[in-house]
Amino acid sequence: MPGFLLTWNPAIGDQGDNWSDDDLVKKLISPFRRKGEIFLDWRTAAPRKMQIGDQVFLLKQGPRPKGIFGIGVVAKQAEREPDDPARFRVRVQITKLVNPVKGEFLAGEMALTDMIGKLLVGARFSGRSIPEDRLKRLNKYLAKG
Repeated sequence: MPGFLLTWNPAIGDQGDNWSDDDLVKKLISPFRRKGEIFLDWRTAAPRKMQIGDQVFLLKQGPRPKGIFGIGVVAKQAEREPDDPARFRVRVQITKLVNPVKGEFLAGEMALTDMIGKLLVGARFSGRSIPEDRLKRLNKYLAKG
């Protein structure tokens, strides 16, 4: 099963999926805590690669600390954004989530860099695929915690 990184960078502001810290808590963290899962549409630069059932990992970028703060799966094939047909959003179901605003991570930057590499941790867009061997290492690490 392929895996993909979906990025969030609070330093960029409210463009795309780069909500402010407060917005992330209101739109993602709080609803997840109430329901135990959440479905949302996330911008992706790899709409054709991402298939239903593929793993997704929410990656906080920008100012430190950085790391994986959510895990889920693709729930629906990517679709074009109505107001910007050059961009796509994929529906994901998030099944595990911590609050990166409070510095909580499922895999912090150092461990993540060791597992998947600095290039992927610094991915400049959502939808970057994780090579199979690195994905296995990441899943093994996440299964421990």
